[in-house]
Amino acid sequence: MTIWTIQLAVLCQFSVLIGTQFQHQTQLSKGGLNWEWLAKARWMKWIWLCGGGLALCHMVCAFHFVHHWSHGLAVQATADQTEQLLGIRLGGGVYFNYLFVITWLLDSAWWSVFPLSYAQRPTWIQYTIGGYLLFITLNGTIVFAAGLSRWGTLLLLLIWIGLAINNRSLKEKERPLLRTT
Repeated sequence: MTIWTIQLAVLCQFSVLIGTQFQHQTQLSKGGLNWEWLAKARWMKWIWLCGGGLALCHMVCAFHFVHHWSHGLAVQATADQTEQLLGIRLGGGVYFNYLFVITWLLDSAWWSVFPLSYAQRPTWIQYTIGGYLLFITLNGTIVFAAGLSRWGTLLLLLIWIGLAINNRSLKEKERPLLRTT
């Protein structure tokens, strides 16, 4: 249950990321990008909220089944994994996992309760939150995991990047050419 909850959370995360890129592509092909659609994107809002809930379930399952409700054991397990992978014994990464779940839940609550404010938030906030969540996801599923988690996440990441690159090229085509006279 511990593994499946986080794998489903990652699937929710990439479903929204990829869905956002498809929506951008649709808007760009119609002549412009408008973030107001995000306030109305109910299915993505619920998938995002579900993903945050699944990340919380993952943490609860990990504490129950793996760490036996001991923060000390969680820190020790994190330190062991970090030492195996990087050769440095650091257990503080567990705090980044806590922050990951809190950030995702707060972000999905913001989107659910104040969708228009969420859609109009400054770009730096959007990229900071999204970047942090993606950074932790990639570390947890690609760097510190193996097998299906790693390869599935890599596939989803490549799809998302490919769509983003395609959208960027569509956006570039729409910009008027500057003439110098």
